[in-house]
Amino acid sequence: MSPPPRKRSRSATAIATFPASSSSSTSTLTSSPTFDDPSTADVILTLTPSSDSSPSPEVKVHLHSSVLRRSKYFSTLLSDRWLPSSPPSPSSPLLLSLSTTSPVDSYLAVLRFLYSPISPPP
Repeated sequence: MSPPPRKRSRSATAIATFPASSSSSTSTLTSSPTFDDPSTADVILTLTPSSDSSPSPEVKVHLHSSVLRRSKYFSTLLSDRWLPSSPPSPSSPLLLSLSTTSPVDSYLAVLRFLYSPISPPP
């Protein structure tokens, strides 16, 4: 009778590694959309505080549909079903309005979070 097969031990070489930053990945990072950039935004979102929330003025934020689609809410809002026939672009941005029920700063924090880099799954 032969002994049971040995399990392979994990070594450091078995763990996936990601390449160090190169000029191509750096250029990708610098070319990614930035929050509230009117020169490249294809969506302008107006946040309007409701009468019950703080008496702050409305805020216009310049955003990117590619980033907003990370959110299920905005992905649905930007789907073909709800968009006009021509897609948004920096020369003709899509105008959206959202009545806020919480402080506008809370909405801005969530929108900024959508612009944070997405790390690969473990």
